[in-house]
Amino acid sequence: MPRVTSGDLRGRKLNVMENDKMRPLQDVAKQSIFSILGEKVKGSLCLDLFAGIGSFGIEALSRGAEFCDFVDSDYESIGTINENLLNMKLNEKSAVFHEESAKFVSKTKKKYDIVFADPYYEDQAQRFLFKNVPGILNKGGVFIYSHGKQSDVSKLIIDTALVIVTERRFGSALFTILKLV
Repeated sequence: MPRVTSGDLRGRKLNVMENDKMRPLQDVAKQSIFSILGEKVKGSLCLDLFAGIGSFGIEALSRGAEFCDFVDSDYESIGTINENLLNMKLNEKSAVFHEESAKFVSKTKKKYDIVFADPYYEDQAQRFLFKNVPGILNKGGVFIYSHGKQSDVSKLIIDTALVIVTERRFGSALFTILKLV
């Protein structure tokens, strides 16, 4: 069962859904990503796209993020995110949106310091995300993208203001951390 790995809510377990498409973020992957982010999390505005159970955003809030928006198109995911936020008493530091992540990115007027995306599958929306995420990042903002080895992120960032900072592999998942320049 996934849990919060650090911060004020360390050790708290997250509710999960019983469906085949969910792959909750592994604790070891979460710890590694947040180790790279370091102090950037404190006071940050975060966006958790394809949020699933809200694991990334809740971890960010536990580690001192100011606010996090959670976006998912799956009705069951939205219910689980809301349960987890309620159980952790994080409702006042968060907002939950039931819509397609790409659509949310295209219409939001908000700017974020950290954006996390863990799509359920890889499709044509990838290029759209990489084209539009820079527009919602604050200067120096970070975009963490989870993907399979078949995605070539270096091609997806052509003609964007994103640069690859590092990549990490956890099992079959790759996490590419990018920065807005």
